Amino acid sequence: MTKLIRALEFRKNDLAQMRWQDFELAPLKDGEVRLAIGTTAFTANNVTYGLIGDKFGYWEFFPASEQGWGIIPVWGFAQVTESLVADIKVGERIYGYFPTASHLTVTPAKITPENFLDGSQHRRPLPVIYNLYDCLAADPTYTAESEAYRSLFIPLAATAYGLSDWLQQTNYQDAEVVLCVSASSKTALSTAMMLRSAGTDRKIVGLTSLRNRDVVEKLGVYDQVLTYDDIPGLDTSRPHVMIDFAGNGEVSAKIHQHLGDNMRHNAGVGASHAEAVRVAPGMNADRTKLFFMPSYAAERMKETDGQFREDMRGAAARVTKEAANWMRLDIATNRSSVEALVKKVREGQIAPDQGGIICFDRFEN
Repeated sequence: MTKLIRALEFRKNDLAQMRWQDFELAPLKDGEVRLAIGTTAFTANNVTYGLIGDKFGYWEFFPASEQGWGIIPVWGFAQVTESLVADIKVGERIYGYFPTASHLTVTPAKITPENFLDGSQHRRPLPVIYNLYDCLAADPTYTAESEAYRSLFIPLAATAYGLSDWLQQTNYQDAEVVLCVSASSKTALSTAMMLRSAGTDRKIVGLTSLRNRDVVEKLGVYDQVLTYDDIPGLDTSRPHVMIDFAGNGEVSAKIHQHLGDNMRHNAGVGASHAEAVRVAPGMNADRTKLFFMPSYAAERMKETDGQFREDMRGAAARVTKEAANWMRLDIATNRSSVEALVKKVREGQIAPDQGGIICFDRFEN
């Protein structure tokens, strides 16, 4: 048997607690495929999966070894190393949703040359968007050199495309200004890039920390970059739609109170500030809603007969290609460097132009 020697588990109620677990991989059953996980990204998006894992089912995709612990999902690439499915060959490269671990066993269903679903029993009730795996032999845009950047940006840019589409579909909630809170997050940067490519006529304002302001300004995706200390300077004469990538209730409350009736809508997306509370006194609860991409994507795919997903993939690929020009990679290839990377991302210490990558297939220990 092969040992699964690199499974990273997190204490569900305290993501600062991590441990590595060793498992024996059972022999494959008929209809199963073994994937050796390679290049994956770890970003604030993954921290969010952990923070809201119980509420939205993120802990259910890859069950941990003990109650109270969970495995945070990541996006990335894997190689087929064993297969008992005729249509999936050993050696194929796959993109999709994986555990922070060295291997994953899937039960492919609805197989096409382009993709397949993991039909494992425990994953069937979970959102389809996370159960779909792309077969890269059918993807003419795939290159091995692009894996790190695609791991970082494809899932974030997909959410960004959903946000951009939602803003356009709802006439920007009748706002003239799009305010991105935690503007240094890669999902926020991707959203601004999506809005730019869509030719928006709204002003895009990024709100970030003083530490990140210069880097965010240099990227040039926002019309204006402000720090959290600049909240009193937000233009109260113009209606704003707020895209909250931070989940910091205290900051949100200050914005709500400053803008008053011109805070038209607050779309909560992520939780970049892992230790901050999402809701605080002073926020306008009636104008605060969660934007949950899987639900929105499922709805839009039905409305567009699947075209939404194709458009989303194309837009995400364009953002990924552009981001590769300025993104620096922080690559972890052993247990201690993975733990250090996770801690840096969880505490918001990774730079806006830096991306965290875990390469399980290059592990040194």
